[in-house]
Amino acid sequence: MIRKVLGFVVLMLAAAGIVYLINPNFPVGVFSTPESEAPPMEPQVIEAEISHAVLGEKYFNQEELDQWGLNMDLTEVAYRTDLDLEDLYKACRSVDCIPSIDTPRFEPADVIWMYDGNLVIGIEYNGIAKAYPISILDRHEIVNDTFGNTKVVVSYCPLCNSAVAFVAPVINGRTAEFGVSGRLYKSDLVMYDRVTYSFWSQIEGQVIVGPLAGASPVIERIPVDIATWEGWTHRHPDTVVLSRPTNADAVGGQPPTRAEGEREKRQFDYSEDPYRWYRGNESDTNGLEVNDKRLPNKATVIGIETDQGAKAYERDVVTIEKIINDTVQGRPIVVVYDEAADQIRAFHRPSANEMTLSGGFLRDGNVQWTLMGQPQNGTDTPLKMLQTMPVYWFAWASFHPETELYQN
Repeated sequence: MIRKVLGFVVLMLAAAGIVYLINPNFPVGVFSTPESEAPPMEPQVIEAEISHAVLGEKYFNQEELDQWGLNMDLTEVAYRTDLDLEDLYKACRSVDCIPSIDTPRFEPADVIWMYDGNLVIGIEYNGIAKAYPISILDRHEIVNDTFGNTKVVVSYCPLCNSAVAFVAPVINGRTAEFGVSGRLYKSDLVMYDRVTYSFWSQIEGQVIVGPLAGASPVIERIPVDIATWEGWTHRHPDTVVLSRPTNADAVGGQPPTRAEGEREKRQFDYSEDPYRWYRGNESDTNGLEVNDKRLPNKATVIGIETDQGAKAYERDVVTIEKIINDTVQGRPIVVVYDEAADQIRAFHRPSANEMTLSGGFLRDGNVQWTLMGQPQNGTDTPLKMLQTMPVYWFAWASFHPETELYQN
């Protein structure tokens, strides 16, 4: 028995050594026992050209790498060649200075501290509805959560007003957890995964710096919108809402800080808006130069990105028109405002026919779907929902300089 165990250990060490010889810059510390006997398959990757350089504060320092037990050569840090390094900078004193929520707790919809006008990121996935108050995400930006058996990352960048949710990718046989790197790229949140410690652009959903640069896993995005609490609970009365973290919750990649018997206290004062002045200052883009003046910098748009191209819809315009039959690079789509839920969704149109909005349903002739795209009459096929992103115009245009803009 002992001989078998020793043989297994030798084989594992040999495998790690082979990988290290192939790529000595890859952190050996990422290898660990898979989470299950049959781990999920590794995802497809987005390939890109990379360069190597000493990046200084644009990436982690040696002290941080030593803390995590990572073996990397900081004179040869990989980064995407098309990355504008001038727009990547350290904006926070250290990694996780904005602490992610890693063990989220939830409360029922009748909590007394939520009010109708409060803004939330609403997500319905795997038959589960959850709301993430902006007042909490202003202070934490990332929630590592679970919907059923699926691990999901919910992220929000207050500077870009961008909400992005995605299924946590499997990297080296492990489902990745994410944290806040303390860096910004084009004023947008730069996340890092706690498997390879690569930097991810939130809006792009791709790796920009680190071991995975040039081979970024393709993530599965989840449609999100920012809605009022009143609208979200009207459409989703069974929703739960993210609790305000306390010192008894794990945040920032660290365990809870409350000692046994110590009084529980809030992490922050969540009643204050730390970005109130920034949100009210139209010209403040956190130093990012903006050239596209088709809309005011901080007009909120719903961004849609497909394989064919990108297009933006000003939120105020969609809420007025209610339904927009349009095309993205020739592909027919429909954008609809669910007034009861105060949410905007977009779908592929099943035909070139213009769809109508009637009685709270989407219609194509005699065929009918709910505003969630579920079939009602004349078909058994649901509408294919497009991934949408609520975001400030200046940020969307900076990441998508060739974007189309819907204008009636």
